Amino acid sequence: MIRQFKLISLRIFRTFLKKYVYLLFNQIQNTSFGRDLFYKSKLKKYAKDLFEIALGDSFDQVHTIYIETLTACNLRCSYCPNSVYERGLIKNNQEMETKLFYKIIDELADLNWVGEIQPHSYGEPLLDQRLPSFCSYIIQKLPLAKIAIFSNGELLNIDWYKKLVSVGVKRFSVTQHLKNQSKGTLDVIRYREKHGYDNVEFTYTRLKHINSRGGLVDVDEGELRQECNYPDHHVGISFDGQILICCNDYLNEAKVGDVKDEKLIDIWQKPIYKDIRTNIRSGNFTLDICKNCTDGKVYT
Repeated sequence: MIRQFKLISLRIFRTFLKKYVYLLFNQIQNTSFGRDLFYKSKLKKYAKDLFEIALGDSFDQVHTIYIETLTACNLRCSYCPNSVYERGLIKNNQEMETKLFYKIIDELADLNWVGEIQPHSYGEPLLDQRLPSFCSYIIQKLPLAKIAIFSNGELLNIDWYKKLVSVGVKRFSVTQHLKNQSKGTLDVIRYREKHGYDNVEFTYTRLKHINSRGGLVDVDEGELRQECNYPDHHVGISFDGQILICCNDYLNEAKVGDVKDEKLIDIWQKPIYKDIRTNIRSGNFTLDICKNCTDGKVYT
């Protein structure tokens, strides 16, 4: 009885800590303190180290979940696995079933999870007409979650922007991959300058860093993996429900579970998944995607 009470108390404490530290982080990340001091000093690393000690290996460590709602992309960049494999072609598009998406969000709500949800993987999210309804469901079930849209910007326009903001999207990360800037994205930037930012973060940058995507594409940049804690804080889910331990796990090398048939929290607690996280955290890179990764040091 006492042991059960301690476990419940610990769970409540971890949930409380995760929720309010995450909300505080969201408040400071776009301030001058966040940009000029926190991120450029060792304070970030020390804060995260303490945070990890307090949370242990619980699911509360996870601050980002990306969900592959579809596989297709409207571009075929040479430094992306979509240029090597055909799963990213529009004609080969595969979509996550709506009921599976809802199942994932419902399970996160049951866990009182707080963090950022990114409805994308290697596909272009704006190709999915279900995106507004998905975002609306996220906010309905997880009102404290932050929704971030990662896009190449070629399909973005003012109507898309207004629609997504109206259903709760709080961050747009748009990356220019083509020679010329996206007219629709520039229109959105001018719209925001004229009508206000609505507390929505929006960045539009040219791609600056590429890596080998776990050895799937040939690049001349970067250095082999030295340090990583990515799987401790990120969980990916492919269109068919497979858990992805890393954004570079394009082919799902690390097969740890399927959310169609299992609960997300049960997969997280599997010995095979725990071993992978422990090995990567300690620098023991046994998976090919880790051995061939050229991201150098990743500390998230």
